[in-house]
Amino acid sequence: MTTVDLQKYEIRNGAFADILIDTKSKRAFKLFKSYDHPHLNGTGKEDLGPEKTNKYRREVFKTELEAYLIAERNKIIKKHTPQFYKQHRFDKVFNANQDISHYYLLDCCFEMDYVEGECKKLTHIRSNRELLQDLESSLKFKLTSLLSAFNEAGIKYTEDSSVIINSHSFVIIDFATIDPHRFEPIIGID
Repeated sequence: MTTVDLQKYEIRNGAFADILIDTKSKRAFKLFKSYDHPHLNGTGKEDLGPEKTNKYRREVFKTELEAYLIAERNKIIKKHTPQFYKQHRFDKVFNANQDISHYYLLDCCFEMDYVEGECKKLTHIRSNRELLQDLESSLKFKLTSLLSAFNEAGIKYTEDSSVIINSHSFVIIDFATIDPHRFEPIIGID
């Protein structure tokens, strides 16, 4: 039985998932939230009900997982994404000895490297010409070429991506093969 105790991790909350960071091993688990999670972070899907919300979140997970598998096989993209390790399935999630497994989609989790640095939205970097030029010059890459490589490889959604920047790397996170708005459920329509 695979269990996880949130007390052992530094937690970052995202709209669709919690990121569990093991600062010693420098690894992170992206564990997707279920409808029952108390912090859905205003994703606007709370009104859909549990079945539609969880189905949608599973689809988002699936397209992100596919994108990481593509990234691992592409030399250019791999250099600018966290090292991907594997998909995980947890049987139980605990927090302070309390079973909170129902807060998560236990089979919607993957493990990757934790990259330290400043986190910014990709859209912010693209719109700030001076910052982008400084990053491209110091880290020796071209963002337009990198995003073209993502697209050509099949990673079509980087619109809402974030970037972790440090002195030696420009790492894109939160990317997918499909824009999740394409399969987003509509409230009131079955």
